[in-house]
Amino acid sequence: MKKIAAVFLSAALIFTAFPVTVRAYSSDTQVIDTHGSKTYMGTEESWSEKWDSSNFTDVTGEDVDSSEDLIIKGGKIGNVTISDGRSLTIKGGVMDDVDCEGDITMTGGTADSLNSDEDIKMSGGKVSGNVTAEDDTVTLSGSAVVGGDVSGREVEIFSTGGSSVSVSGTTEFSDSMLLQGAGCNLNKIDGQISGTLTFRNFRGSVSSISNVINVSVESQSTVTAKGDVEFDTLSVEGNSTFVANSLVTVNTLQGPGAVISNPGNLTVNTGMSSYPILGFNGNEKDGLTVFKAKANAVAETQATVFGYNLYLDRTEGSYDYFTLKSVSGESVTLNTTSFSLGNGKQASLTASIPSSAASLGYKLCWKLLDPSGKFSISQDSGSNVCRVYLEDTAGTTIYKATLAAYLTDSYGNIVPGVKAAVCSITSTGTSDSGTINGLRLDTTTVKIPVGGTYKVLAITDAQVPPKQMSYNSAIALVGKATYYNANGKKGWLYPVKAIAKGGVTIDIGGLKMLMTVV
Repeated sequence: MKKIAAVFLSAALIFTAFPVTVRAYSSDTQVIDTHGSKTYMGTEESWSEKWDSSNFTDVTGEDVDSSEDLIIKGGKIGNVTISDGRSLTIKGGVMDDVDCEGDITMTGGTADSLNSDEDIKMSGGKVSGNVTAEDDTVTLSGSAVVGGDVSGREVEIFSTGGSSVSVSGTTEFSDSMLLQGAGCNLNKIDGQISGTLTFRNFRGSVSSISNVINVSVESQSTVTAKGDVEFDTLSVEGNSTFVANSLVTVNTLQGPGAVISNPGNLTVNTGMSSYPILGFNGNEKDGLTVFKAKANAVAETQATVFGYNLYLDRTEGSYDYFTLKSVSGESVTLNTTSFSLGNGKQASLTASIPSSAASLGYKLCWKLLDPSGKFSISQDSGSNVCRVYLEDTAGTTIYKATLAAYLTDSYGNIVPGVKAAVCSITSTGTSDSGTINGLRLDTTTVKIPVGGTYKVLAITDAQVPPKQMSYNSAIALVGKATYYNANGKKGWLYPVKAIAKGGVTIDIGGLKMLMTVV
């Protein structure tokens, strides 16, 4: 293909005795767009005026070289080369490989590849191949799609507010990488033996994380690493979770957040700090070997496993092996130790704490260990009730989580010697109401008029009716339950009386029915 050089148009400003309106343009900035069925290049000023073919160059399907700033709005061209440190803005169009000495900003269009000596910012558009800024920063956000690899000294990916960033290849960085948001679709991450990786407000999984020195999990992130990982330091904030589906090896593990792995898959070589919470996918039991550490690197009290103490069971070779030991003495208790939950549904758990706890100033706290990131919790102010929610987009996959209720002292430290209560949570893979200890409601939503009564059946084998409650007795009241055994179902029937217009939640044994009074 022939190469089309940038066209330079000179313009003179003519002053007359009559007032004129003058619009300022950069005579150097070139613009590529379509006119009719062809693609042309000309100055910004020329594109703003009445069409004059003498001011434009036909670049349809051609390679383009420019030593001026270039904006591509549309059309179809070949390779694009920008020299002299000038910048490129891609808003639309179709092009082959792009090589730019200055910054590249892409908000739309498609390209085979992007390569820049400076920064690259993609907030839209699609690149079928690689995006490379080896000595500077690559920033991806919005709806950016990369079919190949992403390489930069620094890489930043922002995927918030419903946006979705996708990288099919490997994301490589030599200095630092930030992943923020829940809409990041990444494959492999490579820190090139020197990079540090930060997850912030992130929720998702990565198939491979390799050659990364330090990893920080922050701001309510839930990160799942599918393959084996090995870091110098893994730091997890208190409201965040790192999930390892395979082997995880670290020199230093820093809390106070949660690290979830399969029993025996965690190895710590140097030590622990800030009391990380350890979870083992619901496999916890007395005497189970859960992790190993270099001899004398970790003490039994440096990590928390809800409901258990860590016990240094044995030393083999250069490693200490830690097992779980049940906590004896006082404990927090829950009204149930397991329940299932349907998509978009919620349930309540009530904790009971030892009588001595209040006098000692201890505080009840809740911690959700959720590898999937599909569940969430909220604690009722001034009560010992915690609500568990499952997002309505959970689908048919069965997810599992663990909810722990525990005590902390006035400094926020977990109280030793008081056993935490643990509840296992499972999604049903459907939109039904779920179950708590075999209890299920036959209705999850209902609409009735003022003055009407609706009877909801709590299906259960329990000989005593589950406790009932209306969250707003000014809108609806729940009456005394009567035993029911008919049509192949048995349980307890509760009359709910509609008092006034509005919406109200009816709680029966921790399960919810949403009522609308019209």
